[in-house]
Amino acid sequence: MILLNAMSHFERLEESVGLIVRHPEFPDKPAALEQCAGEIDELIRTGCLTGEQGGRLLDLVRGVPARPETRPAGSRA
Repeated sequence: MILLNAMSHFERLEESVGLIVRHPEFPDKPAALEQCAGEIDELIRTGCLTGEQGGRLLDLVRGVPARPETRPAGSRA
């Protein structure tokens, strides 16, 4: 199993989640966000993401902006 704990993988996930969240509204967007949250939960459950990483991604899905002091170094979120 490939662990997604490496920062480059997490940053890619963070960027992908951000793209989905910022995408203009469309009829299935709520379902896409729900699926995204479910997949993040699964990555946390299986140990591919830390709780902190998963929590950050789930906050993004919910539209919670990152506080600068909690944003990973080099993050653009």
